[in-house]
Amino acid sequence: MFLKKIEIFGFKSFAEKCEFIFDKGITSIVGPNGSGKSNLADAVRWVLGEQSAKILRGSKMEDIIFSGSEKRKPLGYAQVTLLIDNSDGVLPVDFSEVEISRKMYRSGESEYYLNKTLCRLKDINEIFLDTGIGKEGYSIIGQGKIDEILSTKSEDRRGIFEEAAGIAKYKARKLEAIRKLDSTDNDLTRIDDIINELEIQLGPLGEQRLVAEKYSRLMERLKTLEVNIYLKTYYRIQKKIGELAERLNGLGGDLSQKKQELDKVNMEYDTYKETLSNTQDNISKLQQSLYDVMTALERKKGKVDITKERKNHLSAERERLNKEIEDINENLSRDEFEYKQLTEKAKGLGSEIKSKADIIKELEHQLDVLDKDIARYEETMSQRKNRVIEILNLMAENKVKINSYSVMLDNIASRLGQLDDSLQKANQERNSLVQSLEKDKRELNKWMANHQALIRERDEKKEYLEEKIQGLDELNNKIKEKDGQIKEQSARLRFLLELEKNYEGFSKAIKNILRDTKVNNNLSRKICGVVAQLIDVAAGYERAVETALGFALQNIVTETEEDAKYVIEYLKNKGYGRATFLPISSIRPRGLGTNTERIKSFPGFVGIASNLVKCHAKYRNIMENLLGSVVVVDNLDSGIRMARAFNHSFKIVTVDGDMINPGGSMTGGAYNKEQGLINRKAEIRSLKGSVEALTDELNNLVETQSIYNNDIDDIKATLSRIDKDIHDSDLRIQACETGIQNIRDNLQKLDHTIEQYKAEYDHLTCDKAELQRLISSLEDEQKSLSSEEASYRNTIQSDEDGYLKLTALREEKNRLLMDAKISFSSLQKEEQGYIQQISKIEKIRAQAKTNIQTKLQQINRCDEQYGQLEGELKDLQNDIMVLEGEKERQTKKIDALNKQKLEQYNKLKDLEIIVTTLSKQYEQLRERRHRVSMDLNRCEVEQENIINNLWEHYGMSINKAKQLEDENINITDAKKEVEVLKAEINDLGPVNMNAIEEYQRVENRLNYMKEQRRDLVNAKNNLKDVIRDITSTMEKQFKEQFEQINKNFSETFEALFNGGQAQLLLTDPNNVLESGIDIVVQPPGKRLQNISLLSGGEKALTAIAILFAILKLRPTPFCILDEIDAALDDTNVENFARYLTQYSHSTQFIMITHRRGTMEVSNTLYGVAMEEKGVSKMVSVKLEEKVS
Repeated sequence: MFLKKIEIFGFKSFAEKCEFIFDKGITSIVGPNGSGKSNLADAVRWVLGEQSAKILRGSKMEDIIFSGSEKRKPLGYAQVTLLIDNSDGVLPVDFSEVEISRKMYRSGESEYYLNKTLCRLKDINEIFLDTGIGKEGYSIIGQGKIDEILSTKSEDRRGIFEEAAGIAKYKARKLEAIRKLDSTDNDLTRIDDIINELEIQLGPLGEQRLVAEKYSRLMERLKTLEVNIYLKTYYRIQKKIGELAERLNGLGGDLSQKKQELDKVNMEYDTYKETLSNTQDNISKLQQSLYDVMTALERKKGKVDITKERKNHLSAERERLNKEIEDINENLSRDEFEYKQLTEKAKGLGSEIKSKADIIKELEHQLDVLDKDIARYEETMSQRKNRVIEILNLMAENKVKINSYSVMLDNIASRLGQLDDSLQKANQERNSLVQSLEKDKRELNKWMANHQALIRERDEKKEYLEEKIQGLDELNNKIKEKDGQIKEQSARLRFLLELEKNYEGFSKAIKNILRDTKVNNNLSRKICGVVAQLIDVAAGYERAVETALGFALQNIVTETEEDAKYVIEYLKNKGYGRATFLPISSIRPRGLGTNTERIKSFPGFVGIASNLVKCHAKYRNIMENLLGSVVVVDNLDSGIRMARAFNHSFKIVTVDGDMINPGGSMTGGAYNKEQGLINRKAEIRSLKGSVEALTDELNNLVETQSIYNNDIDDIKATLSRIDKDIHDSDLRIQACETGIQNIRDNLQKLDHTIEQYKAEYDHLTCDKAELQRLISSLEDEQKSLSSEEASYRNTIQSDEDGYLKLTALREEKNRLLMDAKISFSSLQKEEQGYIQQISKIEKIRAQAKTNIQTKLQQINRCDEQYGQLEGELKDLQNDIMVLEGEKERQTKKIDALNKQKLEQYNKLKDLEIIVTTLSKQYEQLRERRHRVSMDLNRCEVEQENIINNLWEHYGMSINKAKQLEDENINITDAKKEVEVLKAEINDLGPVNMNAIEEYQRVENRLNYMKEQRRDLVNAKNNLKDVIRDITSTMEKQFKEQFEQINKNFSETFEALFNGGQAQLLLTDPNNVLESGIDIVVQPPGKRLQNISLLSGGEKALTAIAILFAILKLRPTPFCILDEIDAALDDTNVENFARYLTQYSHSTQFIMITHRRGTMEVSNTLYGVAMEEKGVSKMVSVKLEEKVS
């Protein structure tokens, strides 16, 4: 197994995705300080599950995500992936390659992946157990791990040795077993609490179950009686339903007969109505037919008029065509005369046109000769003028060059002056930048100091905030506890007040009387109250007083005997029952007589019961009557002795509620505090005080909570301000650093600019001399060109005179030619005009003959159409005669049908009267039938209500209810018994019907919890056995492996130091699993001494020797060494590199180093550099390939 690849993105300075691909052997990672190469080791440690930001060289875990640079924005997450070759199956997974990946977002969420599948960190740790790989293993050795090995505390060195000894997995299992053991102990505690709670619940539930069972018996009897009452009522209603149904059937027959008569008359009525409708339809059809005949008649008459009009139109059209033919013949005669004249004129013009053509031809020949002579003159003149133009162009170019060179000379002079000024200013600016650089450096140092102070302040505030938050958590727990107590006691108080309000615990008669006093003012004035309401008992004596009074607690106190008599009559009238009354006017106090002082001095005496209660003065005699002869003692033993001493002559009660009656009888046993009226009253008073006190405490806690919250808010606000100040400070520091860098860049640019200015000054000086030489040469050339241009101008003037003479002659000849051509053209146009007129006349004559033929054809068509119209007119007149006869026949038929319609209408009116009479009789029968039907429905509804009541109250149908039918039950007696049963059920008070099932459930759960407790006890014992076995295995294996590591350490130390001796010692050999480990070494030439006395280099080499000793015992598949050779000199680096090469056959080494000796033994080199500030990049080279 070996590490094939590390893939990093967004981790610390690796802003871009980087892949480090490794082979077996040694790979070195090199680069300058601060380039980010150690971030590679941090990345591997992080992906293997490191949770400490401090170990990863950060203040918080989010610091590992790339936070941005001057040119890059911060990233949102970091991800590192390891690809491990597992072809040899070292890892316990069925894959030849294992990919471990961790991804963390800036929000704090972290994800682990195993072969691209989401997993837990625990899963990753388990597959690497005993391989040496992991955040606690020895596969990643950096300065921190070296410091851990070299720590002055021997206990801190145990981790790496435990991993090497292979007991890490046993240690993890032991810790897991201990955690399970603690969890089992907690479960046992919880189960014991649950068992105690269930046992407490079981007692009251047993009592409630008995009440529920009695309730069930009463309800069962009530069910039987009510079901029989329902059945008897059901049978009675069913009988009545039969009678009503019979009456309904009779009425239905009468109604059917009457309906038949009505239907028969309605049928006849409908028949006559339909006949009348058919007659009306026939009349409508005949009227429509008559309308159609009259419409056709009018249409025929209209066509006759149209035909006559068309005949008149054809006659007029024939006359028009004959007149047009006559006009055309006249025009043809005129055109024939004009045609002959034009033909004779055209023949005369032909000879004159031929003469003009000969003159034109001669003039064109003369012009051609002149044009050739003029062309020769023009060509010669053009050549000479072109040369003049060339000369002028050359002179202009030279002039432009001279002007340009002059301007360039002026510019050079100006630029030289500017360069002098620029050099002076640049030197001044450079001095200013140097001063600014020094100033910014001082500013940076100030902000750096301020930044450190703010960080220290923030750390102090965070510690204070944690203390406050911890205090707030404790306070919240107290508030929650107090709130729970208040809710619990308030619920109990509301329950007791509800019992008090409903007079629970009082007898039925007393309860009804007390309720009536609330609505009956006269009754209220007669009653002062019951004894239980009129007294307050001293705390601790409630049971004693309650026992002493017994049922007398429910005695009613009145002012006089007459009031008592009134209330007794009221009870009789209402049927409420019986009650005992205590009239103030007649009740006299009772006491202990002459024995009072002796009783008070008797051992165990607590007090006379009447003295232990408080009441209004007017009720004192009553309290003395009831309690004045009752003695309260501390316990039953004291009571027995006192009763014997005074011959059982008065009632004695103990504080616990046991009682010795006069005469010697005794009452005692378990006491149910919830059944006592006084106890309830005392508990209500106690609960009110307790709730009030708890509320005050809660308010104080809430107030304190508010103070804590305010303090926390203030601290958070302060932290926020500090964070903002730190951020501002960071920005200031970055701004200062950026400013310093900018100044340095500007200085560099300025120095480069000054050099450019100097080079440009020298270059311009040379250019100035060259321009002055060129200007002088161009001025000489200008003089020569000016003389040549004057000579050419004279020759051109002579040529132009001869050219003008030839041009004048040519213009004269050209004028004569144009006149001849104009005359020739005029004669041609005149001849063409005669020819066109002759052609036009020929066309007109042909068109006229065609028109005459067309019009003759139109006259023939008019004659044909006229004959057709004569025939159509005769046919139309015949059709009109036929339609007149049809019109008369239709009119006679309509008159006959109207008479028949009147007879049918009269018959229909008679039938309407008969239908109305029968309809009234039918409605009367239907109304009677409806009333009977309503009675039947009402009975059926009552019957349905009985069925519904049976189902709603008892979930029974009629058939099922018949199973409970008892013929011997009398319905009147049953109703009375039902009232009695309901009263008994009401006397039971609230019944918890779930108590039976709840009792069984609690009992079953109690048994289940006891069984669970036995299982947990067994599991606890098993876990203790497992822990003992694991501890034994760990001790044995650690001793064996430690001895081997010690032996290997001695060998590797001697080899690395070229002599000397070393050993590892357990500080407590009797406790090998917790003992510290001392390292005792003796380098060559020195005394045996502890590692803490060695030099830095010797310490580092000793730690390396321990590492190689461990690798010799248990080689890890790969090992990452982060600059552990930094403290070694060159000789020791060579020894270390030689040893590294030996072990590289069994372990893959990835070295982060600066040392040449380590690089020389590497198979592959990776370089890490920061080409861009704040961003690490990777380059690689395989040394074996380079060598080859």
